[in-house]
Amino acid sequence: MNFDNENLEWKLCEAYFSILDKNMTSLVSLDQLSVEAKISKDEVEKILSNNSTDYKIFFLKILISKVDGEVLTELKADIFDDNISSTYDKILEGFILRFEKYVKYRRSFKILSRSSKQKINVFLNVFKENYNFSSNLLTLIEDDQNCGIKTLKCLALNVVFTKCLDIFLKDKNQDIEGVMRYLDKYLSDVKDLGIFVGIIKD
Repeated sequence: MNFDNENLEWKLCEAYFSILDKNMTSLVSLDQLSVEAKISKDEVEKILSNNSTDYKIFFLKILISKVDGEVLTELKADIFDDNISSTYDKILEGFILRFEKYVKYRRSFKILSRSSKQKINVFLNVFKENYNFSSNLLTLIEDDQNCGIKTLKCLALNVVFTKCLDIFLKDKNQDIEGVMRYLDKYLSDVKDLGIFVGIIKD
């Protein structure tokens, strides 16, 4: 995909979530996207031609990919000369940064996952994005490691993220203080279990 298409997709993604936030519904028409993004309807149809009339997964994947890239770039800069913080602290910081970025889209995420069925559908469709984030996070923080062990860690981090995302969606506060407490607890539980079974060194 060329740079121009990526820019157009991102413009449509921003338009989609803007409409979602204003109208409180995930049913967004091509006409609405065209007007909000200031892109011709023909161009919108061309970009979305391979997607169903429900564009939430398409745009959600674009959003997650964009936000995760920003998180990893910021974290890389933060830990560049950090020889003091532990691996645990850096992983925690990475997830906190991710949720801080998500605050802007909290209401939209709630709209996309109003029912249990919607939550499951969204999670299954963005599982790869969440796995990739965990994998890239571990690559950034830790030295080269056994592929099997890394996979187990990524799956464990996905479980932590999913549990905290549920809390994030239910939380009515504007900040993520509550999410941070649970995130710390769940990551600590995973660390203790990892040490116990020998896939994490204390």
